[in-house]
Amino acid sequence: MKLTLTTLTVLTTVIFFGCSSNKKADITEWKFTENIDKSKIEKLDVENGKLFTLFTGATTGVNFNNEIKETFDLNYYRYGYSYNGSGVGVGDVNNDGLPDLYFTGNVVPDRLYINKGNLQFEDVTEKCGINQKPGWSSGVTFADVNEDGWEDIYVCRMRYEDPERRKNLLYINNGDGTFTEKAKEFGIDNDTYSVHANFFDSDNDGDLDLYVVTHPTDFKDKNKQKNYQKIEEGTNSSNKFYRNEGNGKFTECHKEVGINNHGFGLSVTTGDINNDGWQDIFVGNDYIMHDYTYINQGDGTFKESSKELLTKTSYYGMGTELADYNNDGWLDMMTVDMDIEGNYGSKTFMQSNKQTFLRTLVNAGYLQQYGRNALQLNNGMGKFSEVANMAGVSTTGWSWSPLFVDFDNDGFKDLYVTNGFLKDSHMDVMEVYIKLTRANRLSDSTEYYDLRKSLPENSVLEWPDAMFKNNGDLTFDDVREEWGLYLPAMSYGAAYSDLDLDGDVDIIVANANFPALIARNNSDKLVNNKYLRVKLNGEKGNPDGLGSKIYVTTADQTQYIQMETVKGYMSCSEPVAHFGLGGNEKADKVVVRWYDGKENVFTDVAANQVMVVNYSEAVKSSESAVLAGNLYFKNVTAEMGVDYKHKENEFDDFDREFLIPHELSNMGPGIAVGDANGDGLEDFFVGGAKDAAGVIYLQTTTGTFKKSDSYTAAGEDRISEDMGALFFDADSDGDKDLYIVSGGSDFPKDDAHLQDRLYTNNG
Repeated sequence: MKLTLTTLTVLTTVIFFGCSSNKKADITEWKFTENIDKSKIEKLDVENGKLFTLFTGATTGVNFNNEIKETFDLNYYRYGYSYNGSGVGVGDVNNDGLPDLYFTGNVVPDRLYINKGNLQFEDVTEKCGINQKPGWSSGVTFADVNEDGWEDIYVCRMRYEDPERRKNLLYINNGDGTFTEKAKEFGIDNDTYSVHANFFDSDNDGDLDLYVVTHPTDFKDKNKQKNYQKIEEGTNSSNKFYRNEGNGKFTECHKEVGINNHGFGLSVTTGDINNDGWQDIFVGNDYIMHDYTYINQGDGTFKESSKELLTKTSYYGMGTELADYNNDGWLDMMTVDMDIEGNYGSKTFMQSNKQTFLRTLVNAGYLQQYGRNALQLNNGMGKFSEVANMAGVSTTGWSWSPLFVDFDNDGFKDLYVTNGFLKDSHMDVMEVYIKLTRANRLSDSTEYYDLRKSLPENSVLEWPDAMFKNNGDLTFDDVREEWGLYLPAMSYGAAYSDLDLDGDVDIIVANANFPALIARNNSDKLVNNKYLRVKLNGEKGNPDGLGSKIYVTTADQTQYIQMETVKGYMSCSEPVAHFGLGGNEKADKVVVRWYDGKENVFTDVAANQVMVVNYSEAVKSSESAVLAGNLYFKNVTAEMGVDYKHKENEFDDFDREFLIPHELSNMGPGIAVGDANGDGLEDFFVGGAKDAAGVIYLQTTTGTFKKSDSYTAAGEDRISEDMGALFFDADSDGDKDLYIVSGGSDFPKDDAHLQDRLYTNNG
């Protein structure tokens, strides 16, 4: 077989149609709320006949408002996270079977509300001993830290320069309706600007260890490529890891376990990402540092593996979530960002990172990052695909807390995202912010006050929280209006729980400068779908069974939830796994897999109940992990003799055409399949980038492949960039010829290297 280049003459005519407008937007009159339809805004504390009804303290007794008033010292310009809001936690602190609520306050005190039933709550903060020391509370986590059967409360703190005001608090539940603060006694009174914390069993020893996500204070370097340099120099400010010693004490050992980082962390979630039986850690990072994916090595250490697992992350990573949203038995990952909805808002809100900046990021060891939500679909082979745009969930405003829950009990996890911010941040305002920050750093009070006067008053970013219905086909539909959640607000932390024990999941939202809300779920009255809720009774060191895997199989699918409570942003949800069953009257099979491999297996489980599963009744399983190895494909590239590796040439399309939506020069090689040598076996051609030759692989009788020397794109041919390719009999002589499309945007118009090529097969 020999291929010969045949010259082609092809005339291609391309006509571009354009439009222009002389209308200029008046940015001085523009508001982020430009697209909000006031006629659609939900009324509070009023039955609306929709899936959710929004209630304030007027109905529920939850009268919490995280009110933040700017002062000369309290503002974004003096502390970059002044407007980052607060969280809410759910836990049954009095063991009466009703989920209680804890709200963290930034300037205002934290509050604890006891659930009295029927969505009625009582503020018991003072009488239960939550005597908050002066400080700025951020995230909250419920866990039985001292292993006495009562939920304790761990509160993170940040902002103040005085380390005493930054020390995290541990409220130990005394079991009599009171709490005692004992963070120092347990060794977890961390004072390094803590945002949130996650208790989980990292080493499968039956007790709970602790990860604390923190942020550094070098805001001036937040977008500079200095993270790795500071780690090497030892000047970094790392997240913290506390190992539970099993004797009522924790030991801080982040370096020992492989967690030594420097990022503006805003959230942390845990789960078994690679289905190997060990819990991993996913951290959302703000600014230049990409999100961290710490894979548990099973020997007490972790390896940061984002660059091996992911292709890209969000740039301004906020809240994170781990959940199997497509019911394939693998945990997917989500980080939310700050991409504003609407054409005008998205273009004036924030300056996009230039391609040259992104390229220098990658060259400096960072992942590619983009200012929008990132939904990482777990492919089950050590790789994730970022599919937020495809799924329809990439843009949800200045977002904070993503939560995957089956709100309508149809068997698919829906997505709820809080959003909002205390300051308008379109580009004109951002320029003033930058100058204000500089004036603050230089202690130039005159310039500082002059600049403050130039900012618009009461300019905030309020937007209805996003709610997406899972369609079951990897896509989502926006249903915030249809489901009764169309209410502009500045929402931050959020948690979910069946507060009224009616079999559907309610939402609790921590707002800023607006009352906290409870969104009551009305599925039990409006939707004829069934449910199954699973609650675990674990061992003494982990009574809620955190990290355990629960599989529920019905006639049409298997759902999977790993028991975790810390999700979203600064918040924790109920320790109950909620499964919607659709129209199924029963679950055919329920499997609970504990940390040590023991299992509880149940069949023909009736719907519409809370199922309590005890570790004491679990037995050792002889089977491999459920769903964890049932892959349809195996990577046999090397075994087949294929060693081709595509190498893309560097070219910045945006330097030439700034307004194009994406690059056109790095679209990868084309592939053509056909019997190139007439032996009855399929061969294939892989194209090359600019200045690189493509390759033909011929199949052997053993099923392996070898490179063919009959095709060598040398000289001028090699310069062209191969795009699409096709094997076909162009000259009707009975053998396959090869047609290659030349493309890319590296070349100027009418360049000879854009000429397509036809290689005729000479047999």
